Order: sequence, then structure tokens, then C-alpha cells
Amino acid sequence: MYKHLNISITLEGVDTDEISLDDVIRSEDVAKRIGSLIGEGYREGSFPLPVDDQQMSVAWNCTTSETN
Repeated sequence: MYKHLNISITLEGVDTDEISLDDVIRSEDVAKRIGSLIGEGYREGSFPLPVDDQQMSVAWNCTTSETN
């Protein structure tokens, strides 16, 4: 049996012409903050994230699932 942790990340307030969404989602700041919150027992949340001179919001949630 395998256990899976599925994390969904949504960015709001982003100009996709100027910012790589993959770079933002995989950034150390986003990964560290979400990892810390999951470690504290949270399963969803949001936080502001300034990137360059843009202000955006990161919303996330996680679920677990099992497969054989």
C-alpha cells in the first residue's frame, strides 16, 4: 500500500506575462512556508507573497490518499 500527499497551489494576482508560475510555485519561500504549515498540522491556508514589485496571494490545500 502507498500513501500519497497531494498539494494544490493556486496563485492570485499574477501577471503571467512577466512571471514564471513554475518558478514561483517551486520557489524556496513557497515550499518552505507550505512545508512548515503542513508540519504544524494545517491542511489548507493562504498567505501574501510579494514577487518583484507585484503582490500576489498563494492559496494551498493538501489531501492524502492510498493506493495498493
